Amino acid sequence: MFVKALLDSLGSFPPYFLRLGENNRRGPALADGDTLRPLQVAEVRGMRASGVEVVDVRPVADFAAGHVPGSLSIPLRPVFATWLGWLVPADKPLVFVRNADQDLGEILWQARKVGYDLIAGELDGGLTAWTAAGEPTSSIPLGPSGGLGP
Repeated sequence: MFVKALLDSLGSFPPYFLRLGENNRRGPALADGDTLRPLQVAEVRGMRASGVEVVDVRPVADFAAGHVPGSLSIPLRPVFATWLGWLVPADKPLVFVRNADQDLGEILWQARKVGYDLIAGELDGGLTAWTAAGEPTSSIPLGPSGGLGP
């Protein structure tokens, strides 16, 4: 009763908060270092068909210019883990799209600290490899403030 009253008084919160206590009690899953398995374009295409979530961690302007259709833009920044926890169910395997200069360790650390352990890998070669393979892309216009939308 007390826990319910306390949680009800918090207002809205990311879904991962509901499982955070158990995650903290047992600790994160053991990881094989700070690497993501490189996935070829054909592998990512097949995984998308089976329900994997493609998360594009590139800056908003890069995502807006071109991205894997249906991918989710969550730019890598200090609040990445919170947005991942709000937007993606923890039971969905993840494939990341990043720029070569973005830190793999940071992506993995932020995902794992909020309980995302089903990480399939990353699109090897990023969006460049995707377009070189002849795969379609989507784009979104940036608004006057540099954000997505009008």
